Amino acid sequence: DDGGNSITTRGAAKVALRKLLEQRDGGSMPVLGRTPKFTDFLPEYWKEIERLNKAAVASGNINKVKRPATIAKEECALRLWQDHLGDARLNDIDEALLQRFVEKRQDDGVSNRTIQLDIIALRNVLKFAIKRKHLKVLPRIDKEELLWSPKKRSLLTAAEIEQICITAFERQTNAQGEPQSV
Repeated sequence: DDGGNSITTRGAAKVALRKLLEQRDGGSMPVLGRTPKFTDFLPEYWKEIERLNKAAVASGNINKVKRPATIAKEECALRLWQDHLGDARLNDIDEALLQRFVEKRQDDGVSNRTIQLDIIALRNVLKFAIKRKHLKVLPRIDKEELLWSPKKRSLLTAAEIEQICITAFERQTNAQGEPQSV
């Protein structure tokens, strides 16, 4: 039973069996087999990204393609996660491991927005692990301490825009690449 005790009666066995069948039907049974290590699972994730990108291009659904710059940023973030997680198995990645990563990055002076992006990269991998039935749920992270708001950028004035246009027209070049006045 759930308490670790042996089931000694036929009635108790039937109840336990019914409970297991309900868990199976509800999709809450434990994952069987050894869950892969994070570092061993990453190549499978990258193959899936490549496959999805090819499929999106082939079907003409360009909006679903992960851009090279996005992939490069994700690769950098996942290298940081590899260093932090070491040989941890996917099912051993918990809130405490995530929290230690956040604290380390904050101690290193990294902005909360960058830490959020690092977490998004990890969650992409873990969501894929759920699709592959290696995990059941994503570990949670306390987002309160990662609040972030973008810096306000000032807009250009009409005079500044006009000056940029004047400068651009004054600095055009001829066919030989030499500066040419307009």
